[in-house]
Amino acid sequence: MVYVLAGIVAALAAIIYTSRLGQAKADAGTGYELFAITAVVLGGTSIFGGIGSVHGTLLGVAAIAVLTNGLSRIPGMTSNAREVAGIMTAALLVAALAASAMPKMLASVRQRLQSSRQSASTV
Repeated sequence: MVYVLAGIVAALAAIIYTSRLGQAKADAGTGYELFAITAVVLGGTSIFGGIGSVHGTLLGVAAIAVLTNGLSRIPGMTSNAREVAGIMTAALLVAALAASAMPKMLASVRQRLQSSRQSASTV
């Protein structure tokens, strides 16, 4: 049932996109993968598995939309806005992934320090 619903939503999105663009292109969605992954990660879903929420993903989509729209509104940036938005989105994705991995890394370092202190005190 999930695959049927996903197919229906994809078909509806294709119809809307084609009607907005006025033409159908096979490579029309190329490059949107980065935006989709960044929106989901910004929404709180772990890329390494776990749980997430639709509300968080919608907030991530809103953040990406504000970033892209804001860059296109800067005077003199209209020709390069898409490229700069891609670079900023990639940087945002790396920062979000680093922020999600940081607590695990700090806990691991803290555990190693405590074990080394315990082994030093028993010697």
